[in-house]
Amino acid sequence: MKGTATPTPDTRTRKRTDRLRERAVLHEGKRRDEQHARSKRGRKHQPLGLTAEQQETHPLLAQHLATHGGWPPKITRRSNTMLLNLDAMRAAHGPLVLVTFKFHMLDGYSLYSPWLLSRARALVKVCFDRLAHPKAPYTAKIARGACGLTHGHHALPLAFLPEPYASLVNAAPHGPGGGCDLIGNGFVHGVVILDSPKDRERVAAYISRHPDERLDTPGTLAYLDALEEDLKHKQDLKLKVEGAVAAGRLSWACNVLPLRRAAHPSF
Repeated sequence: MKGTATPTPDTRTRKRTDRLRERAVLHEGKRRDEQHARSKRGRKHQPLGLTAEQQETHPLLAQHLATHGGWPPKITRRSNTMLLNLDAMRAAHGPLVLVTFKFHMLDGYSLYSPWLLSRARALVKVCFDRLAHPKAPYTAKIARGACGLTHGHHALPLAFLPEPYASLVNAAPHGPGGGCDLIGNGFVHGVVILDSPKDRERVAAYISRHPDERLDTPGTLAYLDALEEDLKHKQDLKLKVEGAVAAGRLSWACNVLPLRRAAHPSF
């Protein structure tokens, strides 16, 4: 009767080394894929060259490009605060919903004007009084689309949506591309956010984008116009021009701070 061959110490060591090498190769491949994806995202805003006519119609942008090697001004926004808000609401009340309100009645106001801000806050309050239970925690962000349509992106726990809204949005597909209209013909749209830290991170970054969404369309004239207006807005803030509102004030949270303090007692 033949016995089973027993692996020698050298064989076991070689197999262990091969497994470790395979894991290292897989890890390096994943790291390079992630690095490549980040680099592609970073290429969205490329150095610009303006025509003579564009330099005349966009003087602040032309001056900025001349002093920064052709690179457009920085327009990215950090999403740390928004992510903390989403995580705190999720920890306290369960799955979250992303709700979009359309505010066409605000399209005539300058995006950075105090009049738009005050009216937007009032409209958001009215909408949540109708859409959600009292004292619902939520985040709010006012933005203007590439076509000039003003809207708001808001996140709140699903538990604070009354019927029939809760059942409607929960029955609709969850995550990107999902959701359904809750009020009117697209006036209010809701979608359940996929319940993972990575998805909350993605949604936080989406909500935290620059409020002027023309800046998401590099290579267009609207993109140049938005850059010029952004530089003018920053200049007005620096000079403390009356009526200039910081872009950060277009985003706020309601009833979320106690949840963050409960989640992080040292906050």
